Amino acid sequence: MSNTLSIAAAHWNKLQGLGRFHSKVRWWQCPSIIRHVNRRICGQPLDGITAGDIALLKARYPGRKFENAVSIGCGNGNKELELVKSGLVAHFDLFEISSVRIDQGRALAAKAGLEKAMSFRQVAVDVTETPSSPAYDLVYWNNALHHMLDVTQATLWSKQQLKPGGVIYVNDFIGPNRMEWTPEMLRIASTVRSSLPARMLRHPRIPWRKLPSVIPSVDVEQAIAIDPTECADSERILPAFTALFPDGTVIPTGGLIYHTTLNDVIKNIDEVRDANILNLLLMIDDMTITQGLSQYCVMVGDKD
Repeated sequence: MSNTLSIAAAHWNKLQGLGRFHSKVRWWQCPSIIRHVNRRICGQPLDGITAGDIALLKARYPGRKFENAVSIGCGNGNKELELVKSGLVAHFDLFEISSVRIDQGRALAAKAGLEKAMSFRQVAVDVTETPSSPAYDLVYWNNALHHMLDVTQATLWSKQQLKPGGVIYVNDFIGPNRMEWTPEMLRIASTVRSSLPARMLRHPRIPWRKLPSVIPSVDVEQAIAIDPTECADSERILPAFTALFPDGTVIPTGGLIYHTTLNDVIKNIDEVRDANILNLLLMIDDMTITQGLSQYCVMVGDKD
């Protein structure tokens, strides 16, 4: 494993070991936002982080079961496990560089009685290698493609891995590399955050501190030091997909508001008491999509 990937693996081992994401601070931990995103994906406000993916795949490929699927950067495999439970996938090959996350994934699969359907491998896939023959009916990327150092090569590898009639499904961050928000993104995100009630700007881990109302630019060098794979080539995901799958489906799912404006703020939002505010914020997020500012996207393509 390269030094770059070793640093990234150590980062994710530490985060998972500490239970970093158990506190409600990110959009994917907020059921209301998940329902909003799923509505954009499949037209239904479903609960569950993969429910929109499953509904869209079932609607697009009625009655189909993908016998062999692959997922790179699967984390603990909880998303892929849901595809197996739903009957969409018979077997997943799962690749992940974090040993802690693999241990968690194997435990989850065993608890569900599906360990034979989930083959975990702690290895970094070399996407520059051309496979000797196509191996998969489905290549599934869920918020992992943006960790690839060369997303064009990774997307090409995905197409090469697909059998004729196979499917690529991508649900991922497509925003600026290293999350270096554009001036327009920072202006809109900060304007919206500045309009929030003061109680929503409490720091989620240091209660006596306030979150900045003007969102700062990312310290790129610091971000690279923490995880050199984070959004390394993310802004090329959409161009790479549309070039290799010109007849594919592209569904922007937003994120400027729910991801950037509400980062950490989510801890202070009561989904019942603050429902009207949150709904308004999500409406604004939808409006930013029409301006070409979506940070996330779902892409589905077929191999001839």
